[in-house]
Amino acid sequence: MRLCVSCKEMERFTFSDAKVQARLKDVLLLQADVTANSADDKALLARFKLFGPPGIIFFDKSARNTRTTWSATSRLRNSCKA
Repeated sequence: MRLCVSCKEMERFTFSDAKVQARLKDVLLLQADVTANSADDKALLARFKLFGPPGIIFFDKSARNTRTTWSATSRLRNSCKA
């Protein structure tokens, strides 16, 4: 997968953080690499009303989504503090 720089930073610094892992232990993580900017990539971004990577979308148990996009990985770590 050729992820964007911000996505690579999130993998390295955010999703590897023990507090984030603990908070998201029951979460299924799916990643989509849209860096090629193909027609399918554009359709996926449009489907979720995202301008581009990085984007993080959380779905509740009823499959309703709450879109959250971070420009800094520390904001995700901070949001996972119990």
